[in-house]
Amino acid sequence: MIDSEAKWAKAWRIIGNKYGYDFGIDFFAKLVGISGQPVLDIISNYTGYHNPQQIVDEAYSLGLELIEKEGIDPKPGIIQILDYLDNKGIKKAIATTTKRELAKQHLDRLDLFDRFDYIICGDEVKNRKPHPEIYQRVLEKMEFGASEALVLEDSPYGVMSAYNAKIDCLMIPDIVLPTNELIQMVKCIKHSLNDVIDYFEEDQ
Repeated sequence: MIDSEAKWAKAWRIIGNKYGYDFGIDFFAKLVGISGQPVLDIISNYTGYHNPQQIVDEAYSLGLELIEKEGIDPKPGIIQILDYLDNKGIKKAIATTTKRELAKQHLDRLDLFDRFDYIICGDEVKNRKPHPEIYQRVLEKMEFGASEALVLEDSPYGVMSAYNAKIDCLMIPDIVLPTNELIQMVKCIKHSLNDVIDYFEEDQ
């Protein structure tokens, strides 16, 4: 929904250069869609650095600074999708690994927070994606069965989470391109959110 990955990728690249590591796109791709201890483990295994939390904290602070200075935009097509779903009376939820405080800041910045019926964030679940908990919580709250829902995802871990929750998923890749394994987990791949309304219309 929010075009922020480029800012986070830039932040990681800059911090990597500071510490003498290549935190380019290939490395950043491993971090997309996860948080907490798994991120620390990836950094430790990749760098051997004694204090991975320090690296995470610096990358996080720099990412927020870049977002504040350079701004973020809604991804093309998201407003049209929300308008379409509103007109159809279809409920909408967000299931994000981002902490609630930061997620609300981003959504408020773009006037999107109040456009959803339910929002659940990474600091409100016990198990992170690719575990299905976050999507199972959405189904429970919205009183939907898995077969009545559809997930839009851009990250591999998000796709796996939806798959593990037995919910159909459309993948709209951002920085991380889908593997053959991921392609088998989704209904289809769309190049942008602009293509999603066409999918809705065709599926009716």
